[in-house]
Amino acid sequence: MGGNTDMGGSLLRAGMDLGRNLARALLEGRAETSMSYDIAVWREESPIALPAAKRRYLRLCEGVESMPPCASVARFCADLLTSYPQPKPRDASPVWASPVRQDEACALLAAATSRAGTVVPVILRLAAKHELVCYDPQREVVVYPPTLAALPHL
Repeated sequence: MGGNTDMGGSLLRAGMDLGRNLARALLEGRAETSMSYDIAVWREESPIALPAAKRRYLRLCEGVESMPPCASVARFCADLLTSYPQPKPRDASPVWASPVRQDEACALLAAATSRAGTVVPVILRLAAKHELVCYDPQREVVVYPPTLAALPHL
């Protein structure tokens, strides 16, 4: 059992490293210069393969994916928006490039690229806390919460 917990911790640490590496790349001018750094968060009962996560993300963005409601998504968004509120019209340095899109089953997050190095690690930490999967379309990476990270993957 200890190995499973370590595996989940290792994947979470890898996700946090992703956030730190992004921050470093942004500071060094090596990251994409798009207006936003996008992350999707949702609940999975078992590990999802990268191609399936990518398809799900695209369908969520198009508004055509139907998923069962999950109270963890609402709790995740409440925690996240407590630290990083929705953008206001005159924010000098907004965290969000656009308002957080949330429904009963998922959250679509568009961090301002200049703030992504700060907010992405928080997103990953809160998603792990609430047992939610994160999909990063820029890097095409799925970050699993500890309980899913402990399960066998394909």
